[in-house]
Amino acid sequence: MFIAHIPASYLITKRIIQSAPENDCRVLYLIAIVAGVLPDLDLFYFYLIDAKQTNHHDYWTHIPLFWFCIGGVSFAI
Repeated sequence: MFIAHIPASYLITKRIIQSAPENDCRVLYLIAIVAGVLPDLDLFYFYLIDAKQTNHHDYWTHIPLFWFCIGGVSFAI
């Protein structure tokens, strides 16, 4: 999962901020890469606690609305 999410986050961010100066983009790249990996942090729960009983894509951390809400609250703060 991480092997796909990190490059995808980088490429999407690069496409979105093409016109921004390169010096200003390092933090945005870091935020995008971390945000791209966050939904898969539930893999720890999946393997260590749930014992692979439930597909980890069914967890609430894989619902995009959850991350939009988290992002909106973070942005507001």
